[in-house]
Amino acid sequence: MSCVESELLGRFFDEEVSETERTEIESHLRQCSHCVSKLAELSLMRDNIASVQTPDPPSGLWNSIKASLDSETPTQRMVQSQNLPGSGRFRRFRAVAGIAAAVGIICTAAFWIGRGDSAQAAAVDFTVLLDSISEGAVEAFDRFITHHSGQAIDPTDAHRSAPDLDFEVPADLPGGWRRAKTYRLEFGGSRGIAASYTRNDGEFLATIFHPPVKKENFGTHKDYPCVVGKHRGHSVKIGEWRMMHLTDPTTCHCVLSRVTDDAQLAELMSAIAPRSKPSEGHGH
Repeated sequence: MSCVESELLGRFFDEEVSETERTEIESHLRQCSHCVSKLAELSLMRDNIASVQTPDPPSGLWNSIKASLDSETPTQRMVQSQNLPGSGRFRRFRAVAGIAAAVGIICTAAFWIGRGDSAQAAAVDFTVLLDSISEGAVEAFDRFITHHSGQAIDPTDAHRSAPDLDFEVPADLPGGWRRAKTYRLEFGGSRGIAASYTRNDGEFLATIFHPPVKKENFGTHKDYPCVVGKHRGHSVKIGEWRMMHLTDPTTCHCVLSRVTDDAQLAELMSAIAPRSKPSEGHGH
């Protein structure tokens, strides 16, 4: 299978392709994890650039340089003019170029610093989970845990592991689910928590908690607004599977399951986000 050329994938990312090209690329992405990964890199690069704040030059920088230039005496300028035509103008140009270079270095440094933990935390990558869930939910969830440096922890340590998040990982959830494992995750510079649940009939369910972010990366999977009980949230559907997200000011509460009944989903959300108020919930 031939991968999509970088130039064409870039135009697809910028929504600058024809309808025919878009259909062909989306079909290819459903079968090619390499191109999905390249698309995710473009998305992360865009978020990193958007998160950079351009610093202002140090106060007084221009006045200091201007004072130095203006301190030249007419005699000095005349000697420079005699020894090297245009050297006075060149010195001024060189000083201005130096300012531009200094500001450029500051901005470049800010960009690379911005690529650190805070920028990485600007996106939570669910593609590794969603792209392989049709092959097996448990295996896909395990890949997601590994991708985000997950470590199994005792459920009683969950709140200490992510003190900035507001969530619950109860031993039992409405509908007959029993907690199996609890994990601590790393999302860039932020901590997250996840828990897996099973039922007597072998059905699988997972909960994931992370800080609210600018963008959650779902790859080619579509994100739909929805209402869960009294809360506004959003939902991503992949075949029979559905990932629900309810976000309040401190925490995004996610439930991955094959539950289709909205009333039961509302009960599940109430169990894992008991303190989330309807007025606080919002979509992404």
